[in-house]
Amino acid sequence: MTRPVTRADLRRIKVTVGSRLERMIVEMLAEAGELYGLEMVTRSGGRLKRGTIYTTLCRMEEKGLVESYLAPPPEPGRGPTRRLYRVTKYGRLVHATWKTLARTFGLA
Repeated sequence: MTRPVTRADLRRIKVTVGSRLERMIVEMLAEAGELYGLEMVTRSGGRLKRGTIYTTLCRMEEKGLVESYLAPPPEPGRGPTRRLYRVTKYGRLVHATWKTLARTFGLA
């Protein structure tokens, strides 16, 4: 028999899910598929900042919530390579769990 989920369980999950910004990034990536860091800043409507987006993405990558790769420039020899980010399967699972628990406890 399983025990009911408690607020303490939610706090433990928050360690994995992280901040509102991390949840917003996972939602954005789940919807869009892949995005550059500065695309996320633009889409966030000012909630994400240029100065913190890459630190946040690095932390999320370490947690296994997102993954990234270097995409080639649109035209060979023109412009820098860019890092594209996408949510991982684990990131989707953690986010879905958070949304379910938030709904259950009215924390959305």
